[in-house]
Amino acid sequence: GLRHCEQLAIADRFSVETVQADLTHYELGQREFDLVTMIYYLDIMLFSAIALALRPGGHFLFHTFGRDQARRDWGPSNPNFLACGRQVLSAFDDWQIRHFAENDVERSDGRIESVVQMLARKPGLA
Repeated sequence: GLRHCEQLAIADRFSVETVQADLTHYELGQREFDLVTMIYYLDIMLFSAIALALRPGGHFLFHTFGRDQARRDWGPSNPNFLACGRQVLSAFDDWQIRHFAENDVERSDGRIESVVQMLARKPGLA
């Protein structure tokens, strides 16, 4: 993930600083980042901290298991770790939603997973 991002940036002569952190313990600060990702993790209490951490025009990329994953025999067993698309969207209702999907997708290993995906742009000039 991050290593691949760094390699692409080097190849395109682009400057990028990546941070891999546990968002439950990492101080995000305010207007520090152009992009924050939350991948295969769900803590809606972090959404407000992420919003503060992004610069105006910054993006939040979200991808995790959706509620329909509960009907499968793998993935999180705790329903609190399964995202509800409406809840995710409502947390960013004043943002520009560049992409949103709540559906089933086939993984590279052939398994089907239910996901909620979103790319949202924070209001303001970049």
